[in-house]
Amino acid sequence: TAKPSGCALPQLANGNAIIVGGPTITTETVAFFICDPGYNLHSASKSRQVCSSSGAWTPAANQKCVSTIAAPIIKDEALRNFGTCLNLPCSSTGSPRPLITWRFGGAVLSRSLPANMRVFSNGTLRI
Repeated sequence: TAKPSGCALPQLANGNAIIVGGPTITTETVAFFICDPGYNLHSASKSRQVCSSSGAWTPAANQKCVSTIAAPIIKDEALRNFGTCLNLPCSSTGSPRPLITWRFGGAVLSRSLPANMRVFSNGTLRI
C-alpha cells in the first residue's frame, strides 16, 4: 500500500486508485482509477491524475464510480403470449460500450445456454 508523502492517498468508493512508481507518493506520482465490476468511472471524473508540487492531485476531480447494473423493465405485452418465444430486449449506451450480462437464478447466463435460450449481439435474450 502506498504511503502518502506528497499527496494524500486517493480514496474511491466502489473502486481503487492504482499508484504507479513505488510505495511512496511524491511529486509526479501517477494514480489511475478503476472501478469494481458493475461500476464505471463517472463521466466527469478523470481516470488518471498526477501528484503536483502543491500536494494536490491534478487535474482536480472528484472521483466517483457509479453503478452500471440496472434492473430490467419487462413490459406486460412481452408476457401475454404464453407458449411462444419471449424476446427480452436490453439496450444500453456508454463509452466504453457497456457489456450486457444476463443472469438467471443469480448465475450468469454464459455462452453455453440451454437450447431454449439465446443471447443476440444487440443484447436481446430470447427464451
